Amino acid sequence: MISKSPQAPSGGPLGPAFPQALLAGFGPDCLAFKACARLLVELLNPGGVGCPACGSTADPSPQLTTGGRVRCTHCGRRFTAFSGTLLEGCKISLQQAALIFLLLALGHDNATVATLAGVSAETARAWRAKLEAA
Repeated sequence: MISKSPQAPSGGPLGPAFPQALLAGFGPDCLAFKACARLLVELLNPGGVGCPACGSTADPSPQLTTGGRVRCTHCGRRFTAFSGTLLEGCKISLQQAALIFLLLALGHDNATVATLAGVSAETARAWRAKLEAA
């Protein structure tokens, strides 16, 4: 059984500085690659992953669900679950992309996003523009 920790004087169990300390220590390495890839694949392909060349629906293989390349069984073209999405040709890791998306959704400014995700301020700005356009 898990016991509750005593309440801090601020009213929160861990004190008022905990959220800021957690955010400051959080970065791309805190996200597990496979879980992150699966989440992004699902979010970016709500109707399932399809071949960008012929449109046939791909079988959900472990390789495909973690962003790996597969060959279409109908037309033979090789593709990933990110082909045709805003992550196609992405130069940052999937963990960084997920973290950037999360931080932008939480309303953080570009400088904070850049620092916490380990990217440049220009990269943070570019991702903000991409998401706003999507």
